[in-house]
Amino acid sequence: MFYEIQGPDRLIPMPVKTEFAELGGTPCYLFDPHNEAFKYWFERFYGSNALVVHVDGHSDMADTVSAQLSPDQNIDIYTEYLQIDNFVCAAAHHQVVSKMYHLMYSYLGDGLRITKYDHLETQVIDDTVLWQYDQYNPPRATETELIEDVNTTQLPIIWDFDLDAFLCIDEILDAEENYIAIARARIDDMMDFLSRLKRPDLVTIAQSTYPDEWTPRDYVDEIKDYFTYRLAELLQ
Repeated sequence: MFYEIQGPDRLIPMPVKTEFAELGGTPCYLFDPHNEAFKYWFERFYGSNALVVHVDGHSDMADTVSAQLSPDQNIDIYTEYLQIDNFVCAAAHHQVVSKMYHLMYSYLGDGLRITKYDHLETQVIDDTVLWQYDQYNPPRATETELIEDVNTTQLPIIWDFDLDAFLCIDEILDAEENYIAIARARIDDMMDFLSRLKRPDLVTIAQSTYPDEWTPRDYVDEIKDYFTYRLAELLQ
């Protein structure tokens, strides 16, 4: 991992160079920060209203996106302008996505939690893109409901991952020597669940170590290596 100096005695990781692979014919991108996902979603699914399976330690459902900027003008500048928590709103506004399931492991240790965002509709007020409906108290969904919906949809399917879903600095976990074991157990559980879903049309993966640290930097390489190994097993 490369570092840059930010003032005296302060080092932060450099941005992760985007990695690309095709796994069983499915394009997969790995990058940082998470708002980079917008670019790959937009390039493939503009106007398609895709369904997103969003595996993340956070919902990323903030809004407040400038309506004065457009990805049609310069996709890289627009993507860089976005934040790690509002890129889904931007994607909904540009009819890239229309529905999302958010999957996360509860910090309380009670297993997989699924919420459903069925109405990803936006409005523009004072040149600002906002959600049309409240997105901060979404209904819970069951595994069966998600599986049936994904496997019968005619919409394109995106699997979107944030590695902080498997180990996040927000969590109070067991002793540090158990961190990788916890992350691996969650990855194994997630791959078992995803094996019951229809193959995605696109996979996007954020490391979440830059510019802010959400996946612990000391462990991200081990988590990434194991996650990509299991994902390749699933999709090949």
